[in-house]
Amino acid sequence: MFKLFLRGPSVALGVFAGIVIEDKEFIYRLMTEETMGLERSTLVQVLLENGEEKGLEKGRKEGLRLGLVEARRADLLAVLRSRFGKVETKLEAQILRIEDPKALAKLIGRAAVVPSLRQFARELTR
Repeated sequence: MFKLFLRGPSVALGVFAGIVIEDKEFIYRLMTEETMGLERSTLVQVLLENGEEKGLEKGRKEGLRLGLVEARRADLLAVLRSRFGKVETKLEAQILRIEDPKALAKLIGRAAVVPSLRQFARELTR
């Protein structure tokens, strides 16, 4: 029979390795709590750095997506204003609620050729 002897921090790691804790903020507080000394742990530092890198990358991607959405909304409104003048507040609010950059790109193309602002508004609500 194989026996595994764990000592010191290895015991705690072995005991807690199978526990699933959904509260990520709790885990972060637990791992960064000075009184536990975990902030000096190489493993903890690597895990925190990996989490920060993943968070930064996710934030960058979301920022790029939001920037694209904002730009396409502005482009769509610019096309409508250049072709038809003032855009009603209600129509502008509808456009500003659109989150899909592909849908906004299609609407920009449609705004360039639609015969009237009223027609564009009707097509937008479909």
